[in-house]
Amino acid sequence: MKASLFVTYPLRSLRRGGGSTQMALICIAIGVMAVVAIQLIGLMATSSYVNSARTANGGDISMQVADRNSPITQSDLAVFERLKREQTIQGYTPVNLELGAIATLPAPANGLLVQVVDPAHFPLVTAPTFVSPASGSLKTLLTGNQVVVTQTFLTYYHKHVGDTFALQLQSPQQNAAGRTLQARLAGVIANTNGYGVGNTFVLVSFATYQAANLALPVAYDSVDLVTQDQAHTDQALRALQQQVQQGHLPPASFQTATEVQQHVQAFNEQTTQLQELAGLLVLLIAGLGILNTMRMLLARRTLEIALLKTMGYSRSSLALLFGIETGTLGLLGGLVGTSMALAISYGVVTTLLLVPFQPDPWTLGSGLALGTGTALSFGLMPIVQSAQIRPIEVLRGRSDSGSASGRSLILLLYGLIVLLFCLLASVILRNLLLACASVCGAVLFLVLLSLCLRPLIWGISTFSPPEHYSRKYLAIVLVGIVLAVLLSAFFPVGGGVAMVLLFLALAVKLLPHPWKMNTRIALRNLGRRPMRTIMLVLILFVGVFVIGSLQVVGQDLQSQLAITLNQTLSFNVVVKLPQNQARAMRAQLTTLPDLLASSSTTISATSLVAINGQPWQSFLPSAGKNGRPEPLTVQALRDFDGVEGYDLSNQQTPDPRFFHLVAGRNLQASDAGTNHVLIPYSSALAHTLPLTIGSTLTVENTESKTSTTLTVIGEYTTAGISLTHVSPILTPQNIVMTLAPATAQTVFYLKVNPTQVAQTEARLEQALPGVAFVPTPASDIDSYLQGLSNIVWVFTVIVGFVLLAGMVIMANTVVLDLFERRRELGILKALGYTQQTIRGEILLEYGIIGGTSAVLAIVLVALLANLLGNAFLRATASELSNTGAVVVLSFSPNGWLLASLVGGAISLVLITSLLASWRTVQRRPLDVLRYE
Repeated sequence: MKASLFVTYPLRSLRRGGGSTQMALICIAIGVMAVVAIQLIGLMATSSYVNSARTANGGDISMQVADRNSPITQSDLAVFERLKREQTIQGYTPVNLELGAIATLPAPANGLLVQVVDPAHFPLVTAPTFVSPASGSLKTLLTGNQVVVTQTFLTYYHKHVGDTFALQLQSPQQNAAGRTLQARLAGVIANTNGYGVGNTFVLVSFATYQAANLALPVAYDSVDLVTQDQAHTDQALRALQQQVQQGHLPPASFQTATEVQQHVQAFNEQTTQLQELAGLLVLLIAGLGILNTMRMLLARRTLEIALLKTMGYSRSSLALLFGIETGTLGLLGGLVGTSMALAISYGVVTTLLLVPFQPDPWTLGSGLALGTGTALSFGLMPIVQSAQIRPIEVLRGRSDSGSASGRSLILLLYGLIVLLFCLLASVILRNLLLACASVCGAVLFLVLLSLCLRPLIWGISTFSPPEHYSRKYLAIVLVGIVLAVLLSAFFPVGGGVAMVLLFLALAVKLLPHPWKMNTRIALRNLGRRPMRTIMLVLILFVGVFVIGSLQVVGQDLQSQLAITLNQTLSFNVVVKLPQNQARAMRAQLTTLPDLLASSSTTISATSLVAINGQPWQSFLPSAGKNGRPEPLTVQALRDFDGVEGYDLSNQQTPDPRFFHLVAGRNLQASDAGTNHVLIPYSSALAHTLPLTIGSTLTVENTESKTSTTLTVIGEYTTAGISLTHVSPILTPQNIVMTLAPATAQTVFYLKVNPTQVAQTEARLEQALPGVAFVPTPASDIDSYLQGLSNIVWVFTVIVGFVLLAGMVIMANTVVLDLFERRRELGILKALGYTQQTIRGEILLEYGIIGGTSAVLAIVLVALLANLLGNAFLRATASELSNTGAVVVLSFSPNGWLLASLVGGAISLVLITSLLASWRTVQRRPLDVLRYE
């Protein structure tokens, strides 16, 4: 045997394969592309974020106050100055992060973030990259009323350098007073170096920030610090934690650049691993395509293989020949897939993530190995089966695949393929247990699903279109229609599908006779190769089901959450504005056509000073492990971080429908002018803080530093996601005016038509320039829905590759099926069947496969959506709505979306089968039957 044959034969065979070889290449390329692209993007993103962790953290240490009503004051900065003199730290700079709003324009999905900085020292590490002017700097541009913005700001708000606009600033602590400044856009920085592409930033100097409201003192929410090395970082961290514990600094949390690195790396690895699991699904489908293609390529060479065996080639020699051919096919597919992955990752990394494009050579090389390994693993079965061919069986036109030994060999080979794919998946996921569980779970699911589909396929294949209506046939259809109508009352999608199928069963009798014959042949052919039919149904079912689930549940979740929350919240628009604009706001309320209810209170930010005359710190630890405040400490700060005043003299009291008293009594008209208050009840703090009816609280206003002592007359609770107050301590109005006579804010709670929330907000913004909106649970859900939408589209794209690979498999299956039926097609043509008739039968056959898969998928999607909406995603929080009724998120899948999924799946199948069968159908009968 010539050694050169092991090179020339595989290459010649691949060249002769023509379209089948090309489809196999596409299958491998799709699978390799999905996995390698995910790995490349994940590695580059992780590398960039980990390397820039110090920049993202603002320095080696970032200190963040636990409660913004207990901020870092100007005098507290002396602690950092001392550490700097002692050379424990090299530098520090305070930074505030506020929420911004511009006129009547809605904020971006992640909000408009306003970073208030000291341009003389900020940033301590990597400086931002200026786009305009290219040589700009924060120190020179952040002067006067000038601001610097990120590129995403220009894209979203359509502003240009030199434009002026009114920028409203609001602390995330909603009971704090806001500021408004007339800003001039002086520069633009790139969305890099800590300014993520998904965020929109405006940078403002502390001088400009203070000038916007001179009555409010400037305090700091966080401080960034840099040190010489890790040893100094640890030393500085211990010193700062000690200062917090001793009460020289407010309760705060600390985050180091090392912790950011670890968090980012762990998060990115988990995200990449989840995406790799989806990529493995694409690779699995691509592997099935290889198995199908190699089976078809080798089935065409049965006589050739028998001839090689008669010439003395052994099984091992033939297996080696076919293995080299399969490996070469996998190597070429891996090369194509890796190239495509490189191009895709370049576009994602440079356009969306905006991180340096630095592909990992090992990952690129693994793409070639992945293609080769996948091809050899899934090509093992056709290789072994072809090497087992006996010449005498070929000459007799028989095969031993149906024997007991043949079936045992097939089961053994399937098991070996699963084992090899588990090993391949473990290399990709870097986790053997997860790989085995994922692959074996997917295989088990597909096996169980195929067992469920087998009776269905058998039932479809045995259906025969009637020549005339019989009483029995009509009775069965009539009973089916009645049952479908009943089913529609409980499950509209299932009932509708059943009705359509029953009407089709009635209409099939009206078809012309040639169409009926084609239908009978198509249905019979479905049952001839049940395993092949089930495989196609499974592939299409998985693709349509996953895409349908993502789209249907995603769309319904977005619409249901927004509408349901706006309907059930006690108030769905909460407006905050300075006291001097309260009269103008009340005038506007009379012009709102969709206003259903309204109320107003007065609020001010406070911080807790003492309980029963003793410092509150004496009852709770101020700092826990790693300097982070204990959860009880944080909760105590938040439960007393603001007062909300009611006009008791005008019969305005906390509404008992929304506030449920746990102890004591409600505020009454007789409490006007007193220091009586209601405080929130917390089971966690009930046994820790000495708070009972009659206890006293000493609180201090954050801005004016005025303090007062309050007497507790009641404790209340509210629903978990209701919005009934902005500040937690409910007081008479005189308390708020005593604490903050100049900076108190008026809050208006509005209940409007749920469909007119955005329009109402826009109208108020246009009429009242200084108005600010307090986020509600319904508005807070926007960022979550945006993230959900991104996830839905990412996985939809990945599953789209599964469908693409499935179409390639279907094309291969059509070619293989028609090759096996070439004699039948030749006889049909000899009997007078035209090309159009035969092509119509083929399209009908595969159209039934596509329709069955899509219908099963959408029925299961609709059932899943109903279960999620009515069983799992129901909000049962007590007193969520005004009546206290349980709120149910009832999912109702979009009928047009479901219909488009079915139509799209059938269209894909028809186009694929038409293209795959075009040349075969055109062959003449004499060419097929010449040597029979």
